[in-house]
Amino acid sequence: MRGRGLYRKGWRFSHTRKATEKMNARKLGVVCMSVALVVAGGVVSWSAAGGHGHSLRAGRTTAADLAAAASASPSPTPTATPNAKSPAASKTAAPSRTLNPANKTTPASPGCGEVVRKSIKLDANLINCAGDGIIVGADNITIDLADNVVSGTKSDNSGGIRNDKGFKGVTIRGGEVRGFDTGVILGGKGAIHNTIEDLTLAGNNNGISMSGGGSNAVDNNTIDNGGFGIKAASDSNKITENDVANARPGIALGGNSNTLLENAIKKGGDGITGSGDKNSILNNDLRNGAGGGIVLLGSDNQVNSNSIKHYGSVGIWLQQVNGSSPGPSPTNSTGTAVQKSTSSKSAHDDTVRDNDVSFVGHDGILLDSASSTLDSNDSSHNAGDGIATRGVSPLINDNDANGNTGHGIAAAGGVRGSGNSANGNGESDCSPAALCD
Repeated sequence: MRGRGLYRKGWRFSHTRKATEKMNARKLGVVCMSVALVVAGGVVSWSAAGGHGHSLRAGRTTAADLAAAASASPSPTPTATPNAKSPAASKTAAPSRTLNPANKTTPASPGCGEVVRKSIKLDANLINCAGDGIIVGADNITIDLADNVVSGTKSDNSGGIRNDKGFKGVTIRGGEVRGFDTGVILGGKGAIHNTIEDLTLAGNNNGISMSGGGSNAVDNNTIDNGGFGIKAASDSNKITENDVANARPGIALGGNSNTLLENAIKKGGDGITGSGDKNSILNNDLRNGAGGGIVLLGSDNQVNSNSIKHYGSVGIWLQQVNGSSPGPSPTNSTGTAVQKSTSSKSAHDDTVRDNDVSFVGHDGILLDSASSTLDSNDSSHNAGDGIATRGVSPLINDNDANGNTGHGIAAAGGVRGSGNSANGNGESDCSPAALCD
């Protein structure tokens, strides 16, 4: 029993010693960990202090130490989210609108009679002007009416838009001009390369007047007034695709080398009249006027491919110098003679080709110009002769003249030609007969 007790006592001692050793080892581990923490805390504290002029603290690390270290550490720079766009970067400024790349216009509301020296775009109507509407005061500007109205009180010599000081390169467009003596006025030696387009000119005494200068463009305007529709008393103008109604005349020529193309003229007095050389009158449609369709004095003019119907007097009349056209002047539907030109120009070498003339109140085509050509026209169902020539040495080829009240073709003055057709006329069909097949 004692031995067993000794054994148990020895075991107890041994066990106690081992337990003590384990406990000491644990204490040693705790101490090492504490030392490590203290050292680490000292390093952090030293680093937070900047590492200069401070002793390394080997004591315990306090909450104040950790807070100081955290506050001293710089905040990390935020990393931008990929493909994120800032509001400033994502918003692009809208481009400014250019109304006319050549002449940029600025919205404006000029007063009556104001002189305009820069390009403008009207932003309101300009009405009841006692004198002029707008006056042009500079070269190369645009006056865009922008579908607004410029109106006057029909005072004497007033102009809706006036450019009579010779400014060049001016564009006038896009609105209505009414109630003036003349709707648009171009004048002065320098008034060249101007454009008048897309206007409505109604209720004025006259429509568009061009004098001096030249080489202007009048395009796609609508004109309705009792005086002249368009007057071109200058050279090399292009008058195209205008609608003219009730004017007397529709277009008045007083210059050279003008082109009149695809205009529509109806009602009123004469359709196209005046004087000048080397003018081209092409593809125009003339209807229902009281006077003559085309009445012109001059040389080397081209009168081609026009349609002339239901005029009160002669369809086409090419006159001779200084009103000396042989024979009486054709009369209109009221019995009034069509006025002869008083120009001193001699008339020769004109061409009248591919025109359709019908239902006019006098001769369809009357040619007094010397050495001129009539070719491939149809002049039928007119109240006088289909074709009559009174000038010297006309050339008459391939025309049709049927169903006229007077002669089909009545030619004099050393006429030449062939291939014409004339049938069913009230008097002789073809004189001389050799002209017709």
